[in-house]
Amino acid sequence: MVTSLGLRIAQRIARSRRDVFLRADFSDLGGYDQVGRTLGVIVRQAKLLRISQGL
Repeated sequence: MVTSLGLRIAQRIARSRRDVFLRADFSDLGGYDQVGRTLGVIVRQAKLLRISQGL
């Protein structure tokens, strides 16, 4: 399922030259939990790879 938040996150990732992203990089797009759930969906779709948990 693709949400508008998911699309905005995917667009931001595609436009970025960076390889590593934190949840905080998307904090202006939605709340902490909402961004986390959306990133989880993107990871399950194998479009993003989670390399670590916590910092």
